[in-house]
Amino acid sequence: MGQIPKYEIIGEVEDLLSELRAIRYWDTEFCRQSSPDLSDSAAFVSRQKRRREIIRKLLTVSEGTA
Repeated sequence: MGQIPKYEIIGEVEDLLSELRAIRYWDTEFCRQSSPDLSDSAAFVSRQKRRREIIRKLLTVSEGTA
């Protein structure tokens, strides 16, 4: 099986890092709220789950290129 071109890996990593930055932004906004409603709290939990998925994916990519 052939290797994935480096530019594709770099593009994927950039996309994942961009998503992590967006998650950080929205989590900061969530933490600034004095009393977030239920939907904001649910969104926060979902973002934390997605953050874990992204970090796992980044680790997989980095292990594959090491």
